Amino acid sequence: MIDSAVLYISIGSLLVAIGSFVVSIAARQEARHHTVFTPRTQALDHLRIAINDIKRVRRVTPSAVLIMRDAKSRADLAFDEKVRSDLDRVIQIADRLQFQLLSQNVSDVDALLRDLDQITQRMSEIAAFR
Repeated sequence: MIDSAVLYISIGSLLVAIGSFVVSIAARQEARHHTVFTPRTQALDHLRIAINDIKRVRRVTPSAVLIMRDAKSRADLAFDEKVRSDLDRVIQIADRLQFQLLSQNVSDVDALLRDLDQITQRMSEIAAFR
């Protein structure tokens, strides 16, 4: 009788341990999901805000550059080197254009918008695959 009680307690403890293990694996996967996908969506959202700001006023403003830099800092956590280097490049262009606020060439702004749209497209594709 005592041996069977010890056996049942041991089996119960083993089942509780297995259940805890399964729950910890699920929690780890959920945490990994949030650490990767949250910066991705935030980076995309910030970049889209900057694009819409530039399209709305038809020039590169200091606030748009700041938003792009914020998007870049979030993209550094979640995207590959190609996206990060492309963002660096367009931020340098936007930074140069913001200081020519009154004399910005429309073709330069349009080229910047095309580059930003391509980067946003690439970021969306990467975010969709992972």
